[in-house]
Amino acid sequence: MADDYFDKLISKIDLIDDKELKNLILKLIDERNELADSIKKDSLTGVYNRRVLDEIDGYRTLVLCDVDNFKTINDSFGHDVGDKVLKIVANILIGNCREHDLVCRYGGDEFLLIFKTDDEKAVKARMKKVANKVTNSVTLPNFTATLSIGVTSYNALSDLSETIHRADQALYKAKAFGKNTLACYDCDTKKSNSKVKF
Repeated sequence: MADDYFDKLISKIDLIDDKELKNLILKLIDERNELADSIKKDSLTGVYNRRVLDEIDGYRTLVLCDVDNFKTINDSFGHDVGDKVLKIVANILIGNCREHDLVCRYGGDEFLLIFKTDDEKAVKARMKKVANKVTNSVTLPNFTATLSIGVTSYNALSDLSETIHRADQALYKAKAFGKNTLACYDCDTKKSNSKVKF
């Protein structure tokens, strides 16, 4: 309803002769757009939050990853340090995605990445690079930061929530493989059957 109102307002903006009124309306529209965008952003990391998932289409590969032993970071170094680690991970993820890919904080220390490419080999290579950057960028005494990563591809028979569930199953398998690992969910065999140890 509000979107329709603003769309009509934008379409008629050129009909307004009063320059001051026109500038005021344009400012209002800009502020409204910024607010609408901020609602879809995670306040801590600056990446998207789960609200953006309602608008997703055209994805080809999904990745779900999390920081191994994140609770240990919070318990041993404090939540402020844990927050800094999440910011570092988010920045590394953003820096290794293309403009049309999407990084989303899925919950806690989990991040969901949505890629437009179906080149699983390229996604694996990119995520291996991400995992290595996280390990090299997070420097804590007597603690090595690592990621576990689950990867799955688009399946025409599945909706987004089912695809995320498959990525989650692959992530769970990566944890079972000993963490600091990438596991892929094979849509044909319906199981996580391959792994990459970092």
